[in-house]
Amino acid sequence: MGILRRGILGPVENTTGAVIGKVSNGQNIITGLRDVIPPLATEDQAEQRYRFKLLREFFSSMPELVTVGFKKKKRVQSPANAAYSRNAKKAFHLLETVEGAEKLNLKERVKLDYSALLYSVGPISGPNCGTAVRNSDATCTFSWLFYPQSKNNLLTDQAGYLIYNASTGEASYQTGIASRADLSFTVALSPGDEVAELHFYMHFHSSTTLAIGNSIYLGSTG
Repeated sequence: MGILRRGILGPVENTTGAVIGKVSNGQNIITGLRDVIPPLATEDQAEQRYRFKLLREFFSSMPELVTVGFKKKKRVQSPANAAYSRNAKKAFHLLETVEGAEKLNLKERVKLDYSALLYSVGPISGPNCGTAVRNSDATCTFSWLFYPQSKNNLLTDQAGYLIYNASTGEASYQTGIASRADLSFTVALSPGDEVAELHFYMHFHSSTTLAIGNSIYLGSTG
């Protein structure tokens, strides 16, 4: 807000509208506001921002899974931020520019490593030798082998899955779809998934939903 120190005809200090008033070397000066141009990001800063963008786009497609999978990891950290922190260092493929070739841009050089991504973290055991098989009738069958029960490997544990469509950035998922004792379940693929690049994951949580396990990558098709 502009300040008139000596009445309406006096000099103006601070901003008023699109101008700013100041006193310089005893003179009253009014100038236009300057456009503040942010400094250009360094290459390292640009890469970090691009990595964050890739992770944000991946996890934003499965908010409920992330909320449950990373709940209460740290009191002052949201589940989404906990997921970013856990995956930030290991969830990328980095391609180096071949000597003599044109330098790769960020999109070409930095890729998500889907096999390293985790949407949940916890003590419950994952599927024993889990597999995901896409069937000819537009369905996918998830299966695993029996393993003797233990504290974190109960037959009453509930299975959940995630199918991530890397072609569209969309995900389909469900929790509590089968018990560990069932050893398999089959789900219908979403329209368009038949010809897309798909990535398959599974996890188990306790029957009380109080504990969850690490998500496990089961492979890709397409």
